[in-house]
Amino acid sequence: MDDRELWQRIHEQVVEIRRMNVESRDFMPAVVATLVRIGSVLKDLGAEIRDLTAESRAQRQALLRVLDRMDRLDPGGSAA
Repeated sequence: MDDRELWQRIHEQVVEIRRMNVESRDFMPAVVATLVRIGSVLKDLGAEIRDLTAESRAQRQALLRVLDRMDRLDPGGSAA
């Protein structure tokens, strides 16, 4: 490969890099906006999971209280 061909290839690569730079610069706002939306959704899901965990805990405790009351009503267990 002679110098002229080498310079031509270098020039082509520089042009390609510039094109990619422009594309990525144009693309980045969309990427950032998408990531912000994903972050917002994850934050909402985290809050919902915390709420459901608290509700589940309350239901479990209520069920345990019911079972305790049932045990007190039949201290010997069910006699068959």
